[in-house]
Amino acid sequence: MMFEKMQSLKRDVLNMASIVKENLSGTFELLFNDRPFKMNDDVVDGLEKYITEKVISIIVRERPYAHDLRLLVSTIRIISDLERIGDLSVNLFQLYNGKPCKKDTFKLYKKLINNLDDSINALITENVSLAKEIMVRDDLVDSWYEKIYKSSLKSDDHLMEVLIAKDMERISDHITNIAEWTVFLYDGDLFSEVKRR
Repeated sequence: MMFEKMQSLKRDVLNMASIVKENLSGTFELLFNDRPFKMNDDVVDGLEKYITEKVISIIVRERPYAHDLRLLVSTIRIISDLERIGDLSVNLFQLYNGKPCKKDTFKLYKKLINNLDDSINALITENVSLAKEIMVRDDLVDSWYEKIYKSSLKSDDHLMEVLIAKDMERISDHITNIAEWTVFLYDGDLFSEVKRR
């Protein structure tokens, strides 16, 4: 009975992650390729509420121990990060001003989507090594953001690019958080040897 509930919870998280990825991908296609897109943020918010209530119900009714309890705690944190990625996608969506943005940033978007895919894959397949690798990848995004920010201090023309870069940097942080909670879930290690953010 408990196994089925945990599997159902994983499917719910996977469904939420899929919608978040769709929103993020669609937003970047709008920003960089001028392709119209309909945001589904209400669905993401609804799923966060639904999954949270489901987790609380399992805790109250089943009184889980050890690994099951780690899964429930991790689930709450992971869906919170997914919801924040959803919110940041909305922020980016609202930055669209009717013309495509610079293509330089588009390359990083591909890396973010790949990292989001990998973080969910690591969670589902219990791949702690991949989760730790994702945690290290965040440094590349941080370095890129610092470069964009410094260049913006020299010119007012970079405001849009900086706003997009900041939201992308925050998305990367939330993807890293998902990887960190995956390490906690399967290793029980809340403070991995990989630097935590």
